[in-house]
Amino acid sequence: MILELAAKHNVKYIASNDAHFIMADDAEAHDRLICLSTGKDLDDPKRMLYSKQEWLKTTAEMEELFKDIPQVIENTQEIVDKVE
Repeated sequence: MILELAAKHNVKYIASNDAHFIMADDAEAHDRLICLSTGKDLDDPKRMLYSKQEWLKTTAEMEELFKDIPQVIENTQEIVDKVE
């Protein structure tokens, strides 16, 4: 749907990732931190859950995720090139 809206309104779209921790290996620690900060147990079925995919991905990982629409990587790089 986002790609359709971008085409309809002639807007470029970028690749992004919701990052909550640095390394993929930090997912379990992040999960426990969420439990601590919300006062929930790990086995609580109603607790806040993340997908454990929220690490700061490398360029290669993002390119793999968006390999079917490589222009998002190019559009993202265009923005990066404008930042001082």
